[in-house]
Order: sequence, then structure tokens, then C-alpha cells
Amino acid sequence: MHEWMPHDELFPEASLVVGHGGHGTTLAALAHGIPVRTLPLEPTSDQPRIGRAVARAGVGATMSRRTEPAAIRRAIRRTLADDRTGGRAQRLGVAIRAFDGPRRAADVLELYAVAPR
Repeated sequence: MHEWMPHDELFPEASLVVGHGGHGTTLAALAHGIPVRTLPLEPTSDQPRIGRAVARAGVGATMSRRTEPAAIRRAIRRTLADDRTGGRAQRLGVAIRAFDGPRRAADVLELYAVAPR
């Protein structure tokens, strides 16, 4: 357990990410091809929606933050043993990396920076 660690240092060694369903960690995990278990902390934020999207895509699941630790442990074990979820997460990771979001974002910013006003 770490208080904070860069995703690119941690995720190449990870098999599963358990988090609150925030954009940054969830997308970084999926870009690395890692399944995700979300336990949204804030019900009025986008965290529950992100958890549902992860579940719909079949690359993980979401649970209540009030779930008992033993149930979380069982869910983690099920996810780690589920080759289909891991395979879908790996395929999604390949697609996310191929999309090259940072380059596309830079291209759009450059387009608007040089566009006549």
C-alpha cells in the first residue's frame, strides 16, 4: 500500500486496481490493460457512473464503499480468477493506447491556437 505513486511506475506490475472510480486512476488502469474494481466514495459525483461503465464494458465491477472487507476480498479473488474480464481489460488497454489521446489533444489545441479569430 502506498499513499501515492505514479501510475506508470505501479501499474505495469498490477493485476487489479481497486479504487474509488475517479477518472485518472480508472482510465490509467484500463490503459494498462488492468481490470478495475470501483468503490465510489461520493454518490453524487461521476464515480458511480464510471463504476457502472466499467461493469458494462466487462472490464471490472463496482461495489458499495460500505461493502464488508471479506466481501471485497472475495470479489477481488473472483475478478483475478476471471480470464474473460482480464482479457477484455487487456484488449481495451490496447485500444486506449492506440487512440493516443495526448497526441490528439495536442493536435486540437494547436489547431485552435493558430486558427484565425
